[in-house]
Amino acid sequence: MSYLSRLGVAKYTAPDGTSSSFEFKRLSRSLSHKAAIMELPQQNIADVQDLGLTAPRFTLACLFTSYVNGADYDLAADAFVSQLSQQVTPQKPGLLAHPRWGNVPCMPLSIAQTEDFTENMGLSTVEVEFIRINPASYPLTSTNAAAGISGGLASLQTSAAADFGNGLSPANALDSAGCQGQLSVMASGLASQVSAISSNDPSFIQSLGAAVSSFTSGLSSQMSNASAICNSVIAMVQIPSVTQLCPVLLKVQSFSNVLANLVNTTVNLPKTVAQAWTHTLMFFGGMFGQLTAALSGTLTSRADAVNASLSIQGSMALVLAGVAADEASIPGFVAPVDIMNQLKDLAARASAMLMAQSFSLSAPHYLTLAADHTPLDLCYMIYGDISDTHLNNLYAWNDFQADQNFIVPIGFQVVYYA
Repeated sequence: MSYLSRLGVAKYTAPDGTSSSFEFKRLSRSLSHKAAIMELPQQNIADVQDLGLTAPRFTLACLFTSYVNGADYDLAADAFVSQLSQQVTPQKPGLLAHPRWGNVPCMPLSIAQTEDFTENMGLSTVEVEFIRINPASYPLTSTNAAAGISGGLASLQTSAAADFGNGLSPANALDSAGCQGQLSVMASGLASQVSAISSNDPSFIQSLGAAVSSFTSGLSSQMSNASAICNSVIAMVQIPSVTQLCPVLLKVQSFSNVLANLVNTTVNLPKTVAQAWTHTLMFFGGMFGQLTAALSGTLTSRADAVNASLSIQGSMALVLAGVAADEASIPGFVAPVDIMNQLKDLAARASAMLMAQSFSLSAPHYLTLAADHTPLDLCYMIYGDISDTHLNNLYAWNDFQADQNFIVPIGFQVVYYA
């Protein structure tokens, strides 16, 4: 890929959710080291302590032209300046989709709008300096972390429907049939790979089966409306994602299997630009479902939370590799940079959320017995009581027999969680 093909769409989304896309002619960013400096008299050296980096600043020359924005280009520039003028808070930051350096939660620091009436007639230039800000609310809890990810997914769905609606456009009937075939494979793969969830929540299987059937039967009529297909994919993956009865780890790993299945189904690899867009939509749908799955369900141990976090990281790497392979093999195809950056950001946040949750969960401990004990002895020795909850857990974790009076022999390794 060349430098120009890696550049994304430049867009600013204001705190109220409105956004403006713009052309640009100059990109720059700046940052510096913070330092505590002590300089002694009569010496030309300094004692320096590095205090980290300052917040990055991004300066853009944003262009609104009669060629791109039409006769009302000046009004488009005015609307952009109004969006830049909105109050920014950590809970509602501005979001710069930077064409070179990805998504930046930010605040506009300085804004200068210029219009010429001689040499550059038909051009309104808005020079903006943005500073990256921390969008997290404090104190950061699992609840508001999950709420932030959920809100990010809702915003991402809106953006994705628009981008895939513009990009996924089959060239002819044969191309359209290839796209439909890929989407059908994804739908059937989704149903088979998440079947493990049904043992925990059988109710969703019927709903998923009906959704898959409706999705595949309606593909031929929806191929002219890729935005609707994108929303249908998201609706379909959310059915197994939102079940509350299933462990988070099982749901997350089920979607890892969905994505691995997409990679391994080489017979349906894309052959045209439209099919590459379809392939990307399939990856996007699987990842969207996995991130939604991380937000609800049960986490019983620290290991479960850590493994779910690692599964999300592995899936995101798989998606990025799959999309990069399509870009390398299909001339003219460039994945939607803004969408992929948002997806990557949400995956990082979901992974971090699960890691943070792991610290409040129990971890396995192992005890090798130096003498024979009954389960009742062990329960009291470990927990200081013989409550039904603790005793039942010991039996389940160690596959003890039903009779509480049997002897657990010396040398046996007992596992318990605390």
